[in-house]
Amino acid sequence: MMNQEDLEKVIDTKLNNYFTQFEALQSIRGLFPEAVYLPPTRGWSGSPDFLLKLVELVITDTPKYIVELGSGVSSVVLGLALNKFNKGKLLSIDHEFDFAQKTKKLIEVNKLEETVEVMYCPLTVYRYKESIWNWYDLSNVNFEHEIDILVVDGPPRKLQDKSRFPALTILMDKLSSEATIVLDDANRINEQQVIKDWEFYLKENDFKFELCVYPEYEKGLAIIKLHS
Repeated sequence: MMNQEDLEKVIDTKLNNYFTQFEALQSIRGLFPEAVYLPPTRGWSGSPDFLLKLVELVITDTPKYIVELGSGVSSVVLGLALNKFNKGKLLSIDHEFDFAQKTKKLIEVNKLEETVEVMYCPLTVYRYKESIWNWYDLSNVNFEHEIDILVVDGPPRKLQDKSRFPALTILMDKLSSEATIVLDDANRINEQQVIKDWEFYLKENDFKFELCVYPEYEKGLAIIKLHS
């Protein structure tokens, strides 16, 4: 049974997180009063602190082209940020047809069609070394530019162990020389292993990079910055 001191620490941690998420959400709403509708940011959706970090990256990195794996509320927030700060473009990819259609509706409602493209890409089989992966079928995707920011928030881990690992190996040749890779849910053991495997892959192939991990974010966050 938890003693009083430990219970107080748990309560303080939860209250601090609730305040952080509320503060981040208020910041997002304040930045984008033109937003017609923002979907909920609880459960499987991107947490407000994660979404606010994406806005910060749009401001600081001034990307011309963002690719997002896994669509939803983040697609709307990224679209709003691109519209307001640098007029870049977003390609949001989802393997679930119904979810992709819902995201398209959100994009239309918020009048972001010229900034955000949502594509349904069902899963297909890829092979890397000795492993087989179920990952997005990109055969119909036309990448308009080099990818300046890659946001990895899918496929879901229930599909297979380390389901997000292929993102780097498959899209590496699409990334710009100074690209930023963002991984959500970095506090999960599964994603922590993905980070280790990405580090090994980058070092093995002599890529220069900087890795920052943020366990204080609600679900954890990892950012890799490539260097030419």
